[in-house]
Amino acid sequence: MVEQQSNPPQVGSDNLGIYQYQPRAYLKAVNTPVNIVLPLVSSFVLKGCKQDNSLMRWGDYVSSGPGQEGAAFAYMTNLDEEEQPAVVWPTYDDWARESPRNADRQYGLPSLVVDSRNTGPYCISVMFWNVKNYGKLCLKADNGGAGFQLPAQGGSLVIDVNYELARTAINDLYRRQSFYQTYITDEDIPGEIKTQVLGSDPLTCVFKWRWLYVRWA
Repeated sequence: MVEQQSNPPQVGSDNLGIYQYQPRAYLKAVNTPVNIVLPLVSSFVLKGCKQDNSLMRWGDYVSSGPGQEGAAFAYMTNLDEEEQPAVVWPTYDDWARESPRNADRQYGLPSLVVDSRNTGPYCISVMFWNVKNYGKLCLKADNGGAGFQLPAQGGSLVIDVNYELARTAINDLYRRQSFYQTYITDEDIPGEIKTQVLGSDPLTCVFKWRWLYVRWA
């Protein structure tokens, strides 16, 4: 028998239902009492956008990635790339709570719900992120290298996924460039790649440049 345990979310000024205690799903025998202590938590809410600029919902992450409920599409690490405990759970805004959606899981915004005693800093990784003309990638957001600090207990931090993934990838590109600057000069960089940077999708350009550095290395 599967039961779910969570404290009813508190709706804040941003109209997001933020969990006060960590949601859990657990398996137990029928008619067997279980005592569970749920930790106090804070949340990182993932706010990503599709090509048409509409919000990516839980169902979008599932369908573009693992393709089935229960499979992972996001996780959290520390700055040393060591995975850290977090529950990925849907958070509902006004639109998701309205009829006929009625807070169905597929309409929620994914959140990483974290024990508030562990403040970070953290990095957030999203798997199966679709980069136009490049494919699906596992990408990291690290807040410009500083990591994200967990907000106070019961609070939330909304992560602009598109922006943060691109910012981290660009910073990583500069870091890689510094490794190879003694071997690569401006003359080595094809002019057609330079001209593609302006007016193109940022992540697409970033990964084209990454491929070049790997090739030159």
